[in-house]
Amino acid sequence: MRQLNFLSENAVPELAELSATESQGGQDDLIPLNVELLFGPAQIITERSVFRIALKKAYIRIISAGGTIVSSSRYANDQKQQVVEVETTDTAALQKGSDFSVQGTLALPAPAQPLPASISSNFGSKRIARRQTEENYRKIIERVRALPGSRWIIQETRGGFLEGRYLGVDNICDIKCDRDLVDLEITLFFDVKDITIIGCHKVTGSTPKPINDKSIIAVSEALIKQALARNGAEITISEARIDKGA
Repeated sequence: MRQLNFLSENAVPELAELSATESQGGQDDLIPLNVELLFGPAQIITERSVFRIALKKAYIRIISAGGTIVSSSRYANDQKQQVVEVETTDTAALQKGSDFSVQGTLALPAPAQPLPASISSNFGSKRIARRQTEENYRKIIERVRALPGSRWIIQETRGGFLEGRYLGVDNICDIKCDRDLVDLEITLFFDVKDITIIGCHKVTGSTPKPINDKSIIAVSEALIKQALARNGAEITISEARIDKGA
């Protein structure tokens, strides 16, 4: 029985590293695919500054030539809850109204002659109740979630950045071989908008000085994103393919 091996290419291994293996239990027409991801901060060094960057989100895409992903085997593909419990708080705010009056004459068209009608309304001082509704609920964020198009999203909770190991314990999916498997490609990519600066130092002599000015960091982050976006909004950082020479 054949055992597939994969070759991985990681453009910036300090930032993200991908590895793929065929798990035990594979068959000639079925490949249990395991993918492991490691993330961490990387450095961008310029003439005057050093930036520590990280990813807030990343994506995996799997493309197979000669095979299809078994839908029921997709990792993190659970159906969302049908009912979500929401805690609702109603707050009634009373506001004093002001005097309001409307006076005028209304002409109603008729087949014969216009029928003049007089309307007059007067509203005195009243207290008008306005109800404000506040909804509080617990938001569950899945670090890994299946998406359409044979993709998965990897994200952190509370706006944090990706760091450490994601995936690898459970298989990401099974590949059903419709015919002789020609190729299997696993791509790890990110959107330019999901890169963030988590640290910044100014290079002055032998001792770097931290930059804490939020406006400087924001401008620097925008410039880094602008430079990366020249190659497109989607940046591929890692790939794994079948080692055909094995």
